[in-house]
Amino acid sequence: MEAKQDLVTSTDSDLTTPDCRLLSDDKITKLKLKEILAVTKKLQLDTTKYTTLKEMKMALKLHMLDISGNKRDPSETQNIVSKIKDLDETKRHKLADIYHSLQEKLKKIHERQEDPLSHQLELTMPGHQQKLNKEKQQLKSTRCPILFAGETSAGKSSLLNLILGIDLLPTSHLSNTSVICEISYDVQRHAIIHYWDKTKTPISIKNSPDFVEDLASYVHCKEDRSVNFPYLKAEIFLPLKLLEGGLFIVDSPGVGENKYMTDLVLDYLTEAFAFIYVINSSNSGGVQEGRLQNLLRQVIERKSQPEDHFQSQSAIFVCNKWDMVKLEERKTVKEDTFEKLQRCWPNCDKRQIFYMSTTEAAYAAKQGYVSNDLAKLLDGIMSLIPASLDVKLNHYYKCLDRFLAKLIQHLEAFINQSEKTKDERQLIFEQLLKRLHRLNKDADIYLTQQRQRVQG
Repeated sequence: MEAKQDLVTSTDSDLTTPDCRLLSDDKITKLKLKEILAVTKKLQLDTTKYTTLKEMKMALKLHMLDISGNKRDPSETQNIVSKIKDLDETKRHKLADIYHSLQEKLKKIHERQEDPLSHQLELTMPGHQQKLNKEKQQLKSTRCPILFAGETSAGKSSLLNLILGIDLLPTSHLSNTSVICEISYDVQRHAIIHYWDKTKTPISIKNSPDFVEDLASYVHCKEDRSVNFPYLKAEIFLPLKLLEGGLFIVDSPGVGENKYMTDLVLDYLTEAFAFIYVINSSNSGGVQEGRLQNLLRQVIERKSQPEDHFQSQSAIFVCNKWDMVKLEERKTVKEDTFEKLQRCWPNCDKRQIFYMSTTEAAYAAKQGYVSNDLAKLLDGIMSLIPASLDVKLNHYYKCLDRFLAKLIQHLEAFINQSEKTKDERQLIFEQLLKRLHRLNKDADIYLTQQRQRVQG
């Protein structure tokens, strides 16, 4: 009864100091009903409107946010994501301008068709103009997905509702997301449901008081998801400031349940602005390593495609339902979770892992607060995602640097050639041919000797 002893020996001033270390979230979680009543009485908090011990504890946690001066606005969630996107977009446009400037210079070279440099560039770097243009278009693209994935019944939809600031997706334990949900901006709320069978006309859901209920009937399944579900994807359009300017959120079904659905998730993952993976901390056994490992293996296989720039640092792991893990087991669960993530996710850092209860965070949000756990997640997003985006942006810098290095090499060779007479260039050409013939002859002799040695 360490918590009780702390309360007995503490003074009223201890309970109302700004840092109030005796009443951290963990300390409040440990309190019994009698202790809660004693604390709320000293703090003069009205508890008559609460019917459960959990509600009383949440009220006390929110009160601590008030007196500590750490209260944050729930709209901050959307503002942080928008701020990160705007900063990344500024950097991308600056680099795209450099690409454009280079393209203009090359265009002038190619316009002089009689100039041998144009022919040499196309001969040694075939399709370089198209490649540069593709990279520039990718830089200027406003498509900016945030991918939400996770284990079955981990509370992914609840976290997504917190990020959006609205109750869009049902959070019942009896239903699961069964289709890809692509949530983007429009001035009017509406949705389009696409079938797996592309010959069928998509279903349109118009804005109405029953919009959320109508949507749920197409995107959530209360039965076994291994049974074929007729719908492939739901495009959901919402008038939210967060989604303006190309940012969109992708809510995916449980990873690994269906090969075709996993392939769709991978399509989004390779271009993702951020990847948020939700883990059910209350599950016995913890992290489902197999599914994460399989997902990562397929990502690595896809990296052979030049346009795929996924970075493992862009992943954020949210261990949800933390309130259901016993206090005395939390340290062990944290260590176990980190060990498993290290095994199945390369270079996983503890800074990428967050522990929270979306139930408590949703309760706090309805009261106009950001819970401490959600605040830590937001701070993590603000620090981790920009670094990950810089790594992705570095890909384009490297592509440009490699091209410019090759271009400079060709220009130097071209200038050296232009300073020589026709006879001098012919002589250099003949000398190179002689060296190639000699190398071929030496190679034949060496191979013959090696064969004889093996046969002997």
